[in-house]
Amino acid sequence: MKKQILNLGTTLARSEQKSINGGFGFWPSTERQCLLCGGEWDAPFCALPMNSVCL
Repeated sequence: MKKQILNLGTTLARSEQKSINGGFGFWPSTERQCLLCGGEWDAPFCALPMNSVCL
């Protein structure tokens, strides 16, 4: 994967992007997803910190 990241001429697949970002590929929409991202759940919203692994 590091080789792919260093190769700036190509676009990473969505699954590869998720593994780099560590996220779900979308903003957390459930309490469980929000808490896994280090956020604060206030239904139906998730407040993520700037250093969240899901950003």
